[in-house]
Amino acid sequence: MRPLAARQVYRLFGPYLLGMSATIVLFASGFAAEAERPSAMKLFPEESVVFVRISNAHDLGERIHQTSTGRMLQDPQLQPFVESLYGKAGELYAEKAEGKLGISWEDLKKLPKGEVAFAVVARPEKRPALLLMVDQGDETTVADKLVAKALEFAQEKGGEFSTEKVGDVEVTVVRDRDVENRVFGVCRRENTIIVATDPNVIRGVLWHWDHAGEPASAGGPTGASTSEPPKSTDANPNADSTAASDAKPEKEQPEFIPGRTLAENERFATILKNCRRPQDPPPQLVFFIDPIELARNVRRGNSGLQFALGLFPSLGIDGLMAIGGAITYATDEYDALAQFHVLLENPRSGVLLLPAFQAGDTAPQPFVPLAVESYMAWNWNFRTTYDRLIALVDQYRYQGSVDKFVKEKISDKLGIDVPTKIIDNLKGRFTWTIGYERPSRFRGQQHVFAAELADENAATESLKTVMDKFPELFEERKFGNATYYAIKVPMPDEIKEEDRPISPFVAIMDGYFFIGTSCQRFEQYVAARDGTAERLVDSNDYARTSAVIGRETVGATPVMFAMSRSEETLRQWYDLLTSEKTRSLIDEHKEGNAYLAALADVMDENKLPPFEVLLQYAAPGGGILYDTDSGYHAISFTLRNEAKP
Repeated sequence: MRPLAARQVYRLFGPYLLGMSATIVLFASGFAAEAERPSAMKLFPEESVVFVRISNAHDLGERIHQTSTGRMLQDPQLQPFVESLYGKAGELYAEKAEGKLGISWEDLKKLPKGEVAFAVVARPEKRPALLLMVDQGDETTVADKLVAKALEFAQEKGGEFSTEKVGDVEVTVVRDRDVENRVFGVCRRENTIIVATDPNVIRGVLWHWDHAGEPASAGGPTGASTSEPPKSTDANPNADSTAASDAKPEKEQPEFIPGRTLAENERFATILKNCRRPQDPPPQLVFFIDPIELARNVRRGNSGLQFALGLFPSLGIDGLMAIGGAITYATDEYDALAQFHVLLENPRSGVLLLPAFQAGDTAPQPFVPLAVESYMAWNWNFRTTYDRLIALVDQYRYQGSVDKFVKEKISDKLGIDVPTKIIDNLKGRFTWTIGYERPSRFRGQQHVFAAELADENAATESLKTVMDKFPELFEERKFGNATYYAIKVPMPDEIKEEDRPISPFVAIMDGYFFIGTSCQRFEQYVAARDGTAERLVDSNDYARTSAVIGRETVGATPVMFAMSRSEETLRQWYDLLTSEKTRSLIDEHKEGNAYLAALADVMDENKLPPFEVLLQYAAPGGGILYDTDSGYHAISFTLRNEAKP
C-alpha cells in the first residue's frame, strides 16, 4: 500500500483499525462449526460490495489437511523438517508478536469453530463500513482475547465508550472524541462476535437474525423498536470526572430502518447460481465483489476518481457488474474445485466488447515440452479487437487518431506496417507457457509466448526487416535445425550470464511466431518438436486433465484452456532449498535476520527427504473459460493424487 493510501486508511478508521485487523485473523485462519442462526448471506447487508464467507472453517481446515499439500506435510519422512520449522515459527512469534497481541502461540491454536464472514459495506454519502462476523461455536476461544486487546488499544488511544441496546444484545461502541465519523462497534450473541465500523450495520445484522425470512419493509418502524437510546458507560475504571465532562453530548439517533440482505442482491444471487451447479459439492468458501460500486464508495469525494467514474458508462466499464466464485476442497476426485463468474451487462458495450474470443483447438502443440509449470491456450480474433479499439478511441479523439498513432509511433519506427504485416497475419491461436530454467536458481521462472501465423514466409520477411533496422539488438543462434535470435539486453558487467534474470529471444518456427524471456526454454521447445524431449500432449498429466475438462464442459464451448503441473514448482523449490548456493546465500545474510537464521537452523537439524517422496503428492490441475449470456465463466481444479504405500 502506498504511504498516502495508508494515511488515508488510518484517518478513516484511526486506532480502531487494530480491532478489525486483530479479529480478521479469525477469518484468515479460522475454523468453524455449526450455528443455529441464518447464514451470513442472509444477515449481511444487500449493500455489501465485498463479501467473503467460510461456511464451516473447521471442515475447511480438515479438508486442507486432506489435500495433496496437506498430506505431503504430514508425510513421515518430511514431518521432522516441518515440525522443526513450525517450532521455529512459534519461537519467532513469541519474540516478535506475542507481547503486542497478548496472545501466546498455543492460544492461536484455539481458534473459533464457527462460520466466518467479512464484508465491505457501501453507505450513502459516507466511506464504506467494514463488517466481520465470527461464530466461535460451542466454546470460548482466542477470539475473546483478540477483541479484548482491540478494545484495550482503543481505550489507550482515548476512545469514548458507550453501550447501545439492540434487542437483547448489548453493543459496545467506541467513538473518537475528535473525529465524529470514526466509530468501532462490537457485540456478542450466542458466542458469535460481530465487529463493524458502523453500529447501524450491526443493528441490521441483529435485526435479520431476529426476523429470519421476514422481508425488510422500507420505511417501516420495525427496526426502530429494536434499538434503545445509547447509554454512555465508562469503559476505563481509572478515568476521572474531567474526562467524563469532556465527553460530547449525545446526538439524537436517527430512526433505524432495516434493509435487505445480501442474499436478496440480484447480482450476488446470479453469481451464486452460476457457481453452484447441482452436481458440485457444497463450497467451503464463497466470495463476491462489486468493483464499480466499491470504487465509487472507497474514493468518495475524490474529484479525479469521480471524473474517471463519470467516463465509465460511455466506455462500457460500468457493464462490469460483479465478480465472484465458490471453492471446494478435498473431494473424491479433486484437491480443489473452483467456479468463477464475471457478471457482465447484456448487451455488452465499449471495452467489454474488446475481447474477441472464438472457438478453436487448445491442445498442446508438439513443440510444447512436458517440463512446464503452466500451459495456457486460447483463440482470439485480434483484428476484430483492433478494429473495435480504433472505434472506441476515435470517438474520444478524432477519426483516424489510432491509425495515425500506430503509423508514426510504431510502424514507421519498425519499418513495417503493423496492422497489415503483423495483425492481419495472426491466425488466431495463442499459447503461453511458464517454466523454469535448469539448474534451478532464484528468478529462474521464464515465459514463452507463441502466436500461430497465417503466412510464415511473410512473417519471416517482416522479422528480417525489423532486424535489419536494429542489427545491434539481435544475435543469430541455432539449435538443432532451428534458427532463432537472442535479443541483446544491456546488463551490468558484474552480472554473470547464468545469473541474468532474462535472456529474451524471438523466432519463427512451424508456422508460429515465438517470443520469450529465455533462450534455454525455447531450445526445450525445439527439442520437444524434434522428439528429443518429452511432450506435454503425450503426458499422463494432460490425459487426466483433458478428460476432466471434457466432462465438465459438456454443452459448452471453452474459449480458453489452462493446465498446471505442480511437479515443476515443487522441483524448483526443492532444488533451491537443497543447493549449496542457496545455503551460502542464507548463511551470508542470516546475521541480523531472525527469519533466515531460523531457516538455517532448521536446515542444519533436518534434511529434506528424497524428491521422489514429495513427487508422489504433485498432481496436475486445469481450467477452462467460456462465454455465457451473463458473462465469462471459469472452472479451475487440481486433481487428487493418492500417495504410494
